[in-house]
Amino acid sequence: MSPDRQSDGVQRAVIDRITGEWAVVLVGDRELDRRVRVSDLPKEAREGSIVDVRISGLKVEVVGVDEAATDEKRAELKNRLSRLKQTRSTGRFDTNKPRPE
Repeated sequence: MSPDRQSDGVQRAVIDRITGEWAVVLVGDRELDRRVRVSDLPKEAREGSIVDVRISGLKVEVVGVDEAATDEKRAELKNRLSRLKQTRSTGRFDTNKPRPE
């Protein structure tokens, strides 16, 4: 069974954005977008949080925040950004390199 879908009908999702009274969550590997009222989110949930959701018809219920997975994903993204910044400064189009004559 996929880590995005658990046996009790709970699926993995990420909170993509929060606008006004709605949060958009991207569910599963296919990142299907669903809306959830901000008032229905756990207090610790915020943009970028990895959450477990249960979907029944059109209703999406956020059943919890996976803090460990969220922290792990944030660290991974921070490392990736750091590597990109290093690559960018030593890349082929680096403006600090002397021009060939």
